[in-house]
Amino acid sequence: TASFRCADGRTLHVRKATRTEPELAAIYQALSLDPLAGGVIKTYV
Repeated sequence: TASFRCADGRTLHVRKATRTEPELAAIYQALSLDPLAGGVIKTYV
């Protein structure tokens, strides 16, 4: 997670998914879900 201070005083937290752990990948596969799904999540506080 990376955190950035915005000009308006808020903090932007950016989190990006990386590789899925093997145990989780097996669960995703059993549920027919994409183990590489994810992306970037941005949260302002």
